[in-house]
Formats: sequence, structure tokens, C-alpha cells
Amino acid sequence: MRSLGELMASEDGLSLLETRGILTSEESFVGSLLPPPDGRLAEHVGVAPSQALVYAAHQLMTDYPESVSAKLRAARQIAGRPDVSAVLLWLDMDRAGADKMAGGSVLRGRGGILKMRLATRRHDEKEVRFVPVDPEHLDETVRKIEAWARQHGPAGGRLVQMAEMLRGVSPRTLAEANMAVTSYLLRDHLEMTAPFVLVSDLADRGFLTGTLNDVVSAIDDVVIVFNAATDSLLAADVDPQVHQLRPDYLPLHYSCDRDDRRCSLSRVRSGVDTFAVTRCACGAFYRFHLGSRSLSVGEVAATGRWSTDVTLPIYLNDLASGIVAGRSSAMYGMVLNEVLEKVLGRRPVPMLLPPDLPGVLAARAETESLLQRYVMGS
Repeated sequence: MRSLGELMASEDGLSLLETRGILTSEESFVGSLLPPPDGRLAEHVGVAPSQALVYAAHQLMTDYPESVSAKLRAARQIAGRPDVSAVLLWLDMDRAGADKMAGGSVLRGRGGILKMRLATRRHDEKEVRFVPVDPEHLDETVRKIEAWARQHGPAGGRLVQMAEMLRGVSPRTLAEANMAVTSYLLRDHLEMTAPFVLVSDLADRGFLTGTLNDVVSAIDDVVIVFNAATDSLLAADVDPQVHQLRPDYLPLHYSCDRDDRRCSLSRVRSGVDTFAVTRCACGAFYRFHLGSRSLSVGEVAATGRWSTDVTLPIYLNDLASGIVAGRSSAMYGMVLNEVLEKVLGRRPVPMLLPPDLPGVLAARAETESLLQRYVMGS
């Protein structure tokens, strides 16, 4: 299977990407931008309706690999263009165990290896917004950071300042801790001033549910088109980074009331009615009414404990002018664009790949994390 780096390095690969809405030219990307069809996000972050609004999104983590840093740098570059603004969307509704950097990081220096964790692995099946941060565990982690940093001179001083900031924030959840660290790194290391929004905040404000209702109402067609698009990429020797959808698929998760475990919701029909159902590993069973003819996620959304899956860009599409994509989001974005066009009848917003992403991928620079570069001053 051809990787994204391989696609970007060949003419036919670039052609495939461009025909699916993935651009590698900043000029072409900016030239294709239009004001968002739905201005609610722009208004929320203080962007004029006449301006183009581009977003970069990623799971909210303690630290980030170099490929994500490339995406952030590209967003910063785009935001410097006339009449273009950028917003960073941080996904706090994903599992803590979805990425090893979601709950901590590993730093290397002359003081050896520092393994820092802001939350224990026993919370891996919970969304980061529901993972509690134990004050005693956090204080112990900060002390470990400070002890390691004392062996690294000025570089260690930067890390001590970050640790002191984290202690002062007194985060209650992993999402709060990660947001504090992320904001600190973006401000002090990448010098980014773009506004940021938590995806859970967009969900609570109802920004996602209109399009989500459209998807759920047309879910059978969504499954057919999604699976066909996946097959077409596989046939082109490209890994779409997503799997085939099952017949009872729903793009929804629910976090259990008992243990906060994130559970996938499935469709069940009873007569003319459709329900979203799931059973947690703890034994708790949940059922939400979606409706009969025109379906709605209103009953699920009212709980405040729901989240979407990898289809999130579909619900963000009309809120933005364009996307700065990453290594995985570009690949499955090609599948989601098919759903937007063929099922929902909407224009997918253009996606831009960071110009330095091929070099990052070729150099296998993922070990050089954002936090590591900040601490070592590189």
C-alpha cells in the first residue's frame, strides 16, 4: 500500500490526491477558499463573515509528534495571509488510549529518559475530558520533571517553567491538563496566536448536530458510499486509514454513566422506530430513540456524554473554508469527501497538506516531539 509520502512524491499520486480535494500548493489552496457557508464558528472565534476560515484539528494530547507540528506550522503560515484566519480545533472527545502521547510523553537528555504521565493507563478507555487527574499523582509528576530538568541547564529551565504552570493550573481532568500544556507550547515555542476551540464545546453549542442528523437520516446510503470509496482507494493501492462500515453502523459513541468508558453505539430498528444502543463492559445498557422517518440525535446529544467518530470532518465542513490536514486525516478525508458529495450533496472544503510533511515523513522525525524540541531549544 502506498503511503501519503509516496503519493506526494509521484505525479500520479499527486493527481489522485488533487482529484479527491487534497492540495499540496498553498497558492492553489488559498485561491480556492470561500467564506464558510455556516458562519457560526467564525462568529464564535471573532472572524469577520467575509473572511476565509481555515482549521487544523487534532486529538488533544500532552505532546505531539513532528507530523502534527508540521500541520500547526502550516496553519500559522496560512493565517498570515490577507483575508484568511485560522482556528485550532482540539478534540477532547477521543479515548485517552488512542495515542500514547494523550496522557504523557517521553523526553531524552543527558539526565537520561524522563517518562512523564499526567494520568494513569487505567483510564485509557475514557475520553480525555472524563479522565480525572489525581492531585497527588500530578504533584509527583511535576517533582520528577523538576528533578530531571535541573540536569539540563537553560533547557531544563524551560521545562521547569512549564511544570510550575501546570501545577498552578490545578487541572481536574486530563483534557484540562493537556490544554494547559498545549497552549503553553504553542505560545512559547511555535509563537501561535490563532484562537482554539474544544470540539466538545462545539458539540454542546449544537454546531455539529444539524449535519449529524442529515448523516444519521441517510445512514444506509452513507455506509454504501463510504465502503465504496474505501474500496476504490484500496484498489488504487492506497491505505484509506479507515475500515469498512458494518450494516448497523452509527457515527456515535456514548460514555457510560457508571465508569465513563467510551462505547460505540449501533442501530436497532423496532417497527417504524430506530434506536441507538450500546452495552458497556460494566454491564450497563443504553438505548436512545432516534425517530421513525426523519432521524435525530437529539436524545443522545441532550446527555452531553456523546461523541462522534472519524467522520467528524463531515460535521465541520460547512463551518469552515478549508482544512490543514495531516498524515491520517488526508487519507480518510478522501473517503469522507465522497460521502459529502454523493450523499449530502455538499461541496467538500479544500484540504492542504503541510509543505514540509514529506520531509518529516521521510526523515522518520516522529521521535522529535514538540515538547522535546521545546525543551532542547530546537
